Amino acid sequence: MVAAALRQKLAAEFPAYVWLADNPEIGPLLERAVNENWDITTLQGNLYATSWWKRTSQTARTWQTTVATDPAEARRQREMRRVEVVNEVRRLGGRLNTNEINWVIENSLGQGASREQITSAILQIIRHTRRGISDAGDIRRFTQEVQQLSREYAFRIAPSQQLDMAYRLAGGSMTLDDVQAQMIERAKDKYAKNTGIVRGLERGMTVWDVMQPVLTTVSDELGISADSFDLTAGWGAQLTNWKDSETGEFRMANETEAIQWARSQRQWRDTGNARSLATQAAQAITEKFGARKG
Repeated sequence: MVAAALRQKLAAEFPAYVWLADNPEIGPLLERAVNENWDITTLQGNLYATSWWKRTSQTARTWQTTVATDPAEARRQREMRRVEVVNEVRRLGGRLNTNEINWVIENSLGQGASREQITSAILQIIRHTRRGISDAGDIRRFTQEVQQLSREYAFRIAPSQQLDMAYRLAGGSMTLDDVQAQMIERAKDKYAKNTGIVRGLERGMTVWDVMQPVLTTVSDELGISADSFDLTAGWGAQLTNWKDSETGEFRMANETEAIQWARSQRQWRDTGNARSLATQAAQAITEKFGARKG
């Protein structure tokens, strides 16, 4: 546990992050932040580089923050979700024990699961528990491993399939190497016409590894964390599946295109980069007119 004195300093300087003080990876980082007088930008930059940040989705981080900082609200959401889960189990005619119900509650709140996804997760548990496989701790851990591999290989996997893989991993009929091999093959198939990504996969890289330079370029331009991108949707998908203006083929964006794309976003106008370029342009115009005037 973190010393009381350090926790007090964190509460004064970085109150939004006190709840992470006991995290084995983040705790030492927060201690450095306090001892070395980091500003919030430095702290966030280092936080975004941690494995915890990279392996935890925005939805999951939001839920964990709620659990740590607003127990009453977390309790309210859990109880509401418990009613939903128990009623759905009854409707399906199945039986889940307390640990399994709690797993569905926590996992669904952490992932922002829909009603259909909750139903699918319950059905998966019913099916697997009939085979004698039931360990909520292992299932949660393996589900997170599958989610991380899915993120790294930019291949969206339905929650029901994640759970199915987790149960197979827990039961010993599948290994994480097997899951990774599946992800690689699916990624190769999905990005078959995207030669840059396929070459990276063949060299043992993940899709995330291949895209990292482009994502870093965009994150620097927009002042956001590269780890906030989802390569299967939104901005991440646009940059991963860039349509070549000359050939019409899809490929990943290069860094020059990434910069142009970032600067076309409304969000870019409010960044320091935008203000700096605007100042430089204004100075150049002033100097030009000044030179003419003279």
